[in-house]
Amino acid sequence: MEAKTQSESTSTKEEKKEYGKYDKWEIENAARTLVEAEEIKADKEKMKYVAMCMKKKQTAEKKAIESIDDLRALSKGEPDEEMEYES
Repeated sequence: MEAKTQSESTSTKEEKKEYGKYDKWEIENAARTLVEAEEIKADKEKMKYVAMCMKKKQTAEKKAIESIDDLRALSKGEPDEEMEYES
């Protein structure tokens, strides 16, 4: 069993060298993500909906609490002057 353990640790060290400081699964996942992103970009109809979703996310980020005054206003139920509400 000891030889098996040494073999496994050697294999792990080789993977570390192959992908630098990243684990093999991280690099494979990143590669898969990039392939999926290219497929999405190629689909014009899907990109239309993705763009809508991204716009909503950007709007939500703008509504984030940035100061103690924002937090106080939120607790009092006061609308934020910078917030744009969708109808």
